[in-house]
Amino acid sequence: MGLESNACADGCDGCPIAAAVPKKKGPYAGWRLGVASLGYFIFPIISAFIGARVGAPDHGTQALGALIGLAAGMTAAALVAKRAERRLVSSSKPATLPSSDSPSSDVGSRSNGSTV
Repeated sequence: MGLESNACADGCDGCPIAAAVPKKKGPYAGWRLGVASLGYFIFPIISAFIGARVGAPDHGTQALGALIGLAAGMTAAALVAKRAERRLVSSSKPATLPSSDSPSSDVGSRSNGSTV
């Protein structure tokens, strides 16, 4: 795939490589992606710190508290992520029309056109 030296002169819109890649916008884009990644990274670290502070008197209990806090924070972040993604995906789905398989309002009519 021979690219010319000025292939990027038009930006990504004129690039044949960028045109070949499908542009799929997921539920996390823009500021939502930044906030989600910050929250999913920082929350487990904060809970590990809190767990370490709870087990502070002894180094063994401090490490155990940090591990338990980290595990609890990661689990909570995963549950929040799953719920948030489900909410974002369901709110971004387009409305669908009812399918033609649904029963019609003519209760007495048959598929061949005759009535009961």
